[in-house]
Amino acid sequence: MAKKKPKDPDSVLPARPPGSAQFKPGQSGNPGGRKKIPDDLKQAFRELSWGAIDVLTEVLYDTEQPGSVRVQAAEVILNRGWGKPTQPLEGGAVEALAKLAESLTEAAKG
Repeated sequence: MAKKKPKDPDSVLPARPPGSAQFKPGQSGNPGGRKKIPDDLKQAFRELSWGAIDVLTEVLYDTEQPGSVRVQAAEVILNRGWGKPTQPLEGGAVEALAKLAESLTEAAKG
C-alpha cells in the first residue's frame, strides 16, 4: 500500500496578512512567566528526595541491572550533584559514565 503524502501546511492553515506577526518585536508571548509551584508541594517533593537518592544508589550498585540502567542512574546522580556538563566528554559521556559506574562497583565490593 502506498504511503499518503502529507498535506501541504499552507493549504491547511489560514493565510496571514502580509507583515503581520504573532508578537511584536520585544513583546513576550508569556509576560507573566511560568506559574510557580506552591511552596507546600515543593516541600513535599523535597522530603521524598532522600528516598529517590536511595533508589538511584541501589540501582547504581546493583550488578544484576543492565549496564545502561546503571549508567543512567550514575548520570542522574552526577547531573543533580554537579550539574550537566557544558560540553560532551571526550570519548562520549555514556562511555565515561559506564567506566565510572564500573569503578564505583569495584570499589563497593572492596
